[in-house]
Amino acid sequence: MWNGPAWPHATCIILDILATALREYDQRYVTPEHFWHMLDRYTHLQYENDDLNRPLVTEYYDGQSGSPDPTGCPDYFHSTYCDRSCGTWSDCSPPSRPRWSSIRFPAA
Repeated sequence: MWNGPAWPHATCIILDILATALREYDQRYVTPEHFWHMLDRYTHLQYENDDLNRPLVTEYYDGQSGSPDPTGCPDYFHSTYCDRSCGTWSDCSPPSRPRWSSIRFPAA
């Protein structure tokens, strides 16, 4: 188990891996619920104190509590979140194999 800091960019890479597992492989270990839970937590990291009206990304977060490290760089925005949510995760990019079409968005 990793017990160090969490970086938004690295978290995005893990989300890509989960999306690829769901899209490309016939497996039972990664479920859409795993992906959506992690994406929800990752989305909330993009905002100050979980307030969706106050966008703020810091360089890294405490791996256990999820709170931003006060010594990290504030406003550390990576376009990775936008790139992935508009492309890879929403399935606007073509899959390498046509077996699985998209990650299903949960009902609102």
